[in-house]
Amino acid sequence: VDSILFTQLNYPIYRNIIALPNNDTVIAYFYLGVLSEVSKIYRGYIVLALTFIFCGFLSAALLAKMVTKPLTNLALGAEKISHGDFSHKIVVEEDDEIGKLAVSFNSMAQELEHIYKSLEDKVKERTLELEKAYEELKRTQVKLVQSEKMSSLGQLVAGIAHELNNPISFIYGNMEHLKNY
Repeated sequence: VDSILFTQLNYPIYRNIIALPNNDTVIAYFYLGVLSEVSKIYRGYIVLALTFIFCGFLSAALLAKMVTKPLTNLALGAEKISHGDFSHKIVVEEDDEIGKLAVSFNSMAQELEHIYKSLEDKVKERTLELEKAYEELKRTQVKLVQSEKMSSLGQLVAGIAHELNNPISFIYGNMEHLKNY
């Protein structure tokens, strides 16, 4: 015969009488209040676990943002410097490893700007030297052409003089003979 009893806390206790095949009887009592207390504890554990999981995701998201934002700034700075904008500086927000990397990056950018400007100055200086050398070469070429013209003219005059000298020498050399003749 099954019956329901109540405790002082109003939790039901079920009494179950079971007849066994060998004519023995067993009386079993089931206290449902224990089951409800266990379910309350499990619910508390589940709420606690979900709270820890939520806090874990929240802290992971915040940590990822704290790490990725400075790294993104470094990547953008590197891209600007690769396009020749050496004046771009990265803002140092923290004094951690990424902050130290940003400080090193800024000093590298400053050094690159200095080297780039000195290289530009050297290129301008060498360009001026080349222009001067080119002008000197053009003047020397003009003088060489003038010299070649004068040399050719001298050879032409020498040739003409030789050609005129031959008949004049023949006539002068035979003048004595003509006087006698």
